[in-house]
Amino acid sequence: MPLRKVAISQAQFERSPDQDADIFTADMIGHDEGAPVTIGFGRYGPHQELNETMLVDDVMMVIAGHLTVTGGNGSVTAGPGEVVHMPKGERIQIRSHEHGATTAYVTYPHWKDAR
Repeated sequence: MPLRKVAISQAQFERSPDQDADIFTADMIGHDEGAPVTIGFGRYGPHQELNETMLVDDVMMVIAGHLTVTGGNGSVTAGPGEVVHMPKGERIQIRSHEHGATTAYVTYPHWKDAR
């Protein structure tokens, strides 16, 4: 797999699977390119909520806005430049705030394969 750089301006967002909320993902690098991880961007509209049991390990960095992530051990609120790790098997809730949020993520293994 060659060295690559991706930018959010290249992202083609699609609604997060099984969600009616204003939450979108854009996988940029994944198994199609031979990578062992999925790398992409997320976009959350204002006051949106995602409830899910993590099927993969997910590392999410907030680029813009703020998100609150709640799991079995409590809640954390993350803003620009902050990273949240959501371990496989954890039941989580991700909630965006009044301005929504944009994120970058890395999952292992590929999140779409785990669904």
